Amino acid sequence: MGYIYEGIERAKGAIKAYYKGIEEKYMPIWDIIDRRWNMQLHSPLHAAAAFLNPSIFYNPNFKIDLRMRNGFQEAMLKMATMDKDKIEITKEHPVYINAQGALGTDFAIMGRTLNAPEWPTESEPSVPLLDDSWLDNLPLECRGSP
Repeated sequence: MGYIYEGIERAKGAIKAYYKGIEEKYMPIWDIIDRRWNMQLHSPLHAAAAFLNPSIFYNPNFKIDLRMRNGFQEAMLKMATMDKDKIEITKEHPVYINAQGALGTDFAIMGRTLNAPEWPTESEPSVPLLDDSWLDNLPLECRGSP
């Protein structure tokens, strides 16, 4: 579940980079993605899953955004209905954020990278999903001039 959230964010970043940050070119595509995402996929649970996935959270390229942080908090509030549970989550939150204790061991660090999906980086010269052939699969009303 967390991979879906992270994948959507990365795809949007790649689309923005493909169009060299020109809003009038990438925003129509982002709008389509956001409409579908908001109607069918986005939930606080997806945000919490991405936030709590060590291979995503501890990745050096990871940047937490407001929607993820708020989604995580909303999911935790729904799950922790008793004050004692909320207090425990609040206490443990910095341990996770700072990779303390068992989360910072060599074994845990190795597990983050071994179990992580392989994403293309922005420095790669070619991103197969963003070559011009993907435009052929868009409905005509969604196509713009790249």
